[in-house]
Amino acid sequence: MISSIASTSSFPAEVKLRCQLVEDPWPVHRLDKDTTGALLLARSRLKARELQLQFKERQIKKSYLALVRAGRDVFPDTSGSIRNVLAYDLDGRFQKVVPVRTNAGKRKDTSRGGGVGKSVETVTRWRLLWSSTKAPVSLLSLELETGSKHQLRVHLSEVLNAPILGDPLYSGSHRSYNPADIGIQRGPLYLHSSHISFHNYRQSGPRKRFRVGVTAPLPPYFIRACRKLGIPLTDETIDGGVTIDDVRQDPEVLRKGGGVENGMRWLL
Repeated sequence: MISSIASTSSFPAEVKLRCQLVEDPWPVHRLDKDTTGALLLARSRLKARELQLQFKERQIKKSYLALVRAGRDVFPDTSGSIRNVLAYDLDGRFQKVVPVRTNAGKRKDTSRGGGVGKSVETVTRWRLLWSSTKAPVSLLSLELETGSKHQLRVHLSEVLNAPILGDPLYSGSHRSYNPADIGIQRGPLYLHSSHISFHNYRQSGPRKRFRVGVTAPLPPYFIRACRKLGIPLTDETIDGGVTIDDVRQDPEVLRKGGGVENGMRWLL
């Protein structure tokens, strides 16, 4: 099951009601508060464990879109990767970027401020899609190779010097927490979980394993901001969609549980 609704405390119950499920769906991963887009849920504990294993083995691919407070001149290139260690305190709050290397994904203890925190190596791939000529704002595509708390927000602000528009926590001196100062609507956060793909399985047929890809529709405030800033968006980015083995599917067929994925339920 895929949802494009931002998560809240009542979200599982809402999904249960809208999809007419017997029990609350099982969360497979999480989105930061105020992040919109695709959130992967499972109908059962067994399916949740199966999908979490795909996450652990890095079979699930996720990409994000972000409007950041930075013009073209801020970026060293049009694409790149960020690899570093993020340190957190005992309460899970970000402390600093650590310029040391550990084995990917391995955590180690660090001492800071009288307590023992956690550090984890993180990797983010980024690509510059467009820079506005009307304001120092750019649209980035982001891919997570690792998933650590506030990883994208920290990497963009602390490493690329391009904080996410509307981010009150990692804005620094950019005042990125207030989109209104550049003439666009103040939204929750201009960070959107745009696409997620994973493996699923048919009960019969020659190719039992297939890959499902979901593009979550952009929220209206994000679309309006891009249009006002002169940043172009594709129809799929705006409207979302579903692919099976990279073939785009008819949304009506999927909603009715027909076609190649008979019996699967989608909430888009």
